[in-house]
Amino acid sequence: MVNQTNEITWFKNELERVRKDLDLQTDETQLLQMENIRLIETEQSHKKLVGKLYREIDELKKEAKEMLNYP
Repeated sequence: MVNQTNEITWFKNELERVRKDLDLQTDETQLLQMENIRLIETEQSHKKLVGKLYREIDELKKEAKEMLNYP
């Protein structure tokens, strides 16, 4: 009976440890997902800014060419 009680206690403790580990892993996964979302949003923002920069450079090149046409 004592041995059975010890086993039950051990299993309860082990189950609690596994639950805590699972909770920690779940929290870590959620943090990684949030970080991934933030990185994706940052990348999209950078792509927009790079696109805008290239358009502005093209406009400056056109203006420079037009200015060369006038003496």
